[in-house]
Amino acid sequence: MPQKRDWAKSIGTIPPEWNFCVGFEEMRPAKLVHFTQGVPHFPEVRGCDYAQDWHEEYRSMNASCSWIELMGKSVHAEPVLKRLGVM
Repeated sequence: MPQKRDWAKSIGTIPPEWNFCVGFEEMRPAKLVHFTQGVPHFPEVRGCDYAQDWHEEYRSMNASCSWIELMGKSVHAEPVLKRLGVM
């Protein structure tokens, strides 16, 4: 069943390349992609349009720094570090 976006008319327009909705439109070049049916991490949508790009960004995001570099000085890290026996 196709998704409807009738409500979107009330918020105006933006250039099409800035609002590509995966699973709603035919594949085309896009600057901003909305995974409206779920991100490609889920098996049900793993092969969707722009899935490869999503996985590349996911790998890059998770490889940019370690957990300790990101969270180490945060108050939220303390319970994890205690559980791991680091503190």
